[in-house]
Amino acid sequence: MIAIACSLFASCGKQFSKDDPLPPDYKPSVYVSSDNQIVYSFNATTGSKNWELTVGSPVIGSPMQYANELYIVTQSGYLFKIDPNTGILNKKVYVGAGIQATPIADANLIYVGAGDNYMYAIDTNFTTTVPAPTAYIIWKFMANGPILSSATIQNEKLIFGSNDGHVYCVNKTNGTAIWNYTQANAGAFASSPVISMPFLYIGNNDGNLYSLNVSDGTLHWIFPTTSSIESSPIFRGGNVIFGGDDYNLYCVDTQTAVARWTVHTGDRVVSSPYAADNLVFFGSYDNYLYAVNILNGAIKWKFQTGGVIKCSPLLYNGTLYFGSYDRSMYSLDTTNGGVKWKQNVNGTMECSPVIDDKAGKIYNSSISGYN
Repeated sequence: MIAIACSLFASCGKQFSKDDPLPPDYKPSVYVSSDNQIVYSFNATTGSKNWELTVGSPVIGSPMQYANELYIVTQSGYLFKIDPNTGILNKKVYVGAGIQATPIADANLIYVGAGDNYMYAIDTNFTTTVPAPTAYIIWKFMANGPILSSATIQNEKLIFGSNDGHVYCVNKTNGTAIWNYTQANAGAFASSPVISMPFLYIGNNDGNLYSLNVSDGTLHWIFPTTSSIESSPIFRGGNVIFGGDDYNLYCVDTQTAVARWTVHTGDRVVSSPYAADNLVFFGSYDNYLYAVNILNGAIKWKFQTGGVIKCSPLLYNGTLYFGSYDRSMYSLDTTNGGVKWKQNVNGTMECSPVIDDKAGKIYNSSISGYN
């Protein structure tokens, strides 16, 4: 009877469907680093740590995600290419000494300025780990001072400031000069430019915000403040918004060059603002993160940390993300400034966060050149 029963089936052995592993379910993540030389990935919702990677040098420039890779630049001059999901280091190359600027990418080229006075264009497909990436540096443009400004792209133009007191415009494909602007007695352009055609806006440590013609670099207007401008401006609704070392956040009408409103804080405003949902968010050296009405500058709420806030905040899905010199990464509710989560990273934070929603959209801070 047993033999007959078995003959009724293809096999008497047990058979099951192939037990393939389920694909990884990656959650929206926030990437950030600090002077502790470690890059972190946190779950954007819960704050739990996804991974960490030591990069051997402080990180001031913000992380950049491009074409499914996470790029990090360090003060020691290295460019790291990291798997954003796992934190595994793919490759690294030496670029140029003293990188503090935030990189920007376009058409498979990464653009970043360095303390050795060069703006570099680097092929994203670099595959070496040795410190001699000559084949991957597509071009480099020499200024007369360190480049701390993150570049901004307008069609074929790559525009950035330098500590030599010049704003440069070069061809993004080959690095040839198109125009450069300087003003008598101008100081460093550490601020990153923002463009709203046909003009760009950039701050200088001489206390002036400059508006230039994108086409040829000629001066449009100058808006004076009373101290250095390191904050990178943003453009919203016909206004340019930026912070100053004179303790103020300014909103300036771009047609008249007249301030519509100012917000006075308790210390310098180096943090670059971020605007969304009729609010402007920014940090101050007075340890507070501010949320103000974009129409009149009225303070909606402010949140106190235990240290200076120099980085630019970033908003995603009703939540504000930023770091502080108190060595913590914060996640706040944008409606009232309530804490959603807080993570100690054991390092003072200057670089701004970047968020990957894992559905194809990347959220960059306003200092990144993508504003």
